[in-house]
Amino acid sequence: MDELDLGYVLAVASAGLWSPRALTAWLRALGSPRALVAHVQDSQCSPPPGVEKLSDTTRIRLALVDDNAARAALEAAQTSGARVVTRDDDHYPSALHDLCDAPLVLYVRGDLECLKGRTVAIVGSRAATSYGRSIATAMAADFGAFGATVVSGLARGVDAAAHKGAVDAGVPTVAVLGSGIRALYPRYHALLADEIVAGGGAVLSEFPPDECARAFQFPMRNRVVAALAAATVVIEASTRSGALITARLADELGRAAFALPGDVGRQTSKGTNALIADGVPLVTSAADVAALMSWDRALPIAGRIARAGDPLLQLLDEARSVDELAARCGESAAAISAKLMLLELQGAVELRPGGRYAAVP
Repeated sequence: MDELDLGYVLAVASAGLWSPRALTAWLRALGSPRALVAHVQDSQCSPPPGVEKLSDTTRIRLALVDDNAARAALEAAQTSGARVVTRDDDHYPSALHDLCDAPLVLYVRGDLECLKGRTVAIVGSRAATSYGRSIATAMAADFGAFGATVVSGLARGVDAAAHKGAVDAGVPTVAVLGSGIRALYPRYHALLADEIVAGGGAVLSEFPPDECARAFQFPMRNRVVAALAAATVVIEASTRSGALITARLADELGRAAFALPGDVGRQTSKGTNALIADGVPLVTSAADVAALMSWDRALPIAGRIARAGDPLLQLLDEARSVDELAARCGESAAAISAKLMLLELQGAVELRPGGRYAAVP
């Protein structure tokens, strides 16, 4: 398509952003964004046969689209620092075609090739505990041993910890935004977003580049996360957490969903524990998920353990307590306990009498 046609795609996608399913049906029926705009601008227009109505707001916004609006949408994309990937593009993630309301366009920084292999979403509470963040960090790093790309939503808490864990371990990770790519939310994750791209991953959004984050856009973001990942792991979530929406959407799409058990006294564990009670498989490590997904190990895990455990493993040349390790590492006891649990599951450390841990010879 020529530039103006692409501009119409962007302008129409932006105008009908909050009704992508209906908009998709109209486009299929009418053939092109320009034809859709012309149809809507007819004051007597009605939906094509068998197609659901567009909301009044969407129709009003679409009726305002013209050549100038198309050029403005194209200019915003070209100056955003992102490239545009449409549904007809070879680089458009094939997994998104499973959505009945797949995004018409994606604004992308980075490389989407990492989504063509194994993918796993790690999601959870924004108000995650240090335990939850540590688990997310370590698990994301360990998925690299199984050749999996980590997908999440770049929110604070579990999402950010998963992205950071992947980046630090050299594991590709993809961040799906609930805002425009030039209106990154939260702003303090701008450096993390740059690290994700530099590490061979990607940051993407279906929202126009300058679209600020709004509450109802995060469930839209969650459906993309769920669709991109073959498996979704929920780490710490309250009963009203968006992570539960992601898990439900994953299940509806035929993807696998897993949950980590949490402290029964914590609000951020109630959602994950409820998932487990409802039959979602309980997991405690990347290896658990890989086993349930029938993923063989793509890389030796020994090197990954060494990276994840430094400097912790170096302190375990003799048996030490959690409190002693926390004091020496300058971390909380909860964070140290989480790391020790994962290292124990990997066979790198062992619990000895008196509640003390030591490296396995």
